[in-house]
Amino acid sequence: KNRVYASSQNYEATYDNHQFIHQNLANLYYQLGDFENSLKQGRRWVVLSQGNYSSWLFLANLYQAMDQPELVVKAKASAFKAAPSRELRVK
Repeated sequence: KNRVYASSQNYEATYDNHQFIHQNLANLYYQLGDFENSLKQGRRWVVLSQGNYSSWLFLANLYQAMDQPELVVKAKASAFKAAPSRELRVK
């Protein structure tokens, strides 16, 4: 686990402005159960992806895991607004 954290810090420092690095790190931390770091990376992903619906849905799922229902609703509303097509908004 420590090696993962050390590697992730190198990636973050080197590729800070690349949304996919933050997307992958957010997912990695989520899978490790480190919701605090996952949230940090997920928020950075939202900013760098200009608020695309996938990043907002990720945050909604993370907030659900963190038992923060008010933030789940807000993140899902943002995802709904950002959905690129009507089909995604209907679901």
